Amino acid sequence: MNPHPITLYRSVELFTIFKKAERLRPNTIRWYNDMLKPFLDHIGADTAVETIQPSTIAGFMAAQEEKGMTPHTIDARYRALSAFFNWLETCDEAGNPTSPIGRGRTKKIRRPKLPLRAPRTTTYEEFLKLLSTIPHDTWVNARDRAIIRLLFTTAIRRAELLLMNVQDIDFQTEFTMVVGKYDMQRPIPLEATTLSSISNYLALRPEYDGRAIWLQKAPGFKVKGRLGETGLRLMLQRRCEQAGIRFLNPHSFRHGGATYMLNKGADISFVQNLLGHSTPSITEKIYARWLPHGLKAHHNQIWSECSNAL
Repeated sequence: MNPHPITLYRSVELFTIFKKAERLRPNTIRWYNDMLKPFLDHIGADTAVETIQPSTIAGFMAAQEEKGMTPHTIDARYRALSAFFNWLETCDEAGNPTSPIGRGRTKKIRRPKLPLRAPRTTTYEEFLKLLSTIPHDTWVNARDRAIIRLLFTTAIRRAELLLMNVQDIDFQTEFTMVVGKYDMQRPIPLEATTLSSISNYLALRPEYDGRAIWLQKAPGFKVKGRLGETGLRLMLQRRCEQAGIRFLNPHSFRHGGATYMLNKGADISFVQNLLGHSTPSITEKIYARWLPHGLKAHHNQIWSECSNAL
């Protein structure tokens, strides 16, 4: 037993420091802290890490369910705890405590099973409805049209959109470069209408010395700087209200665009590369069960051919 056991609070502090040093994005670090905080509140921040047992984790998971947390919230907290304790095993400063969750086949606490649910998706009809209610006159309207087109037609992530710079757009090759997870860059093709929308926005927007392509509006249509997450979300809320449709968050455009392309017959490996997934199996796991339009069309085609043959 360590004569000077490290507390859970200090361990989370160390975890955060090292993850910042690894250059994880602020949102990812914030997510870890948000997911770990209920565990600290449950067992006490001053608890010695080496005293935490599998039953401690199991008790926390059960307590979360009793509090009415959704299965996906409980799963998110389990994943954060698993990553945290796995990291602690490698941390000399924390005393390399053995993970109470375990690894692989020796896992003592299994990941909770989740009910299957379709990802929240922007439909093609909602995408068109949004565009139809946005005028073409001001640079802000041009920006919003370009952003909505880009989100749906390329299925890029919210963070990838917000980190884009003007020089990332190549109007000759009709590609843009985005920075995805783990700072991995990948090229994204731009279809003609989306490229035209971006060009129109750049022609209308005020002069700006910075690198950012998507700018935030200050009072009087002046530029405040790079558009952030809150600004993007507020923009989509405003546009959805104007269009008279439900609120569509940025990630729903990613799911919507990917689903639309797959339903139109896009190859799974093409969509995988577009989305930045490491393997096709990840794309299949998320989308393969949720392609009703494509399945219906394929089903009709098969039996139509059979009927013609009879």
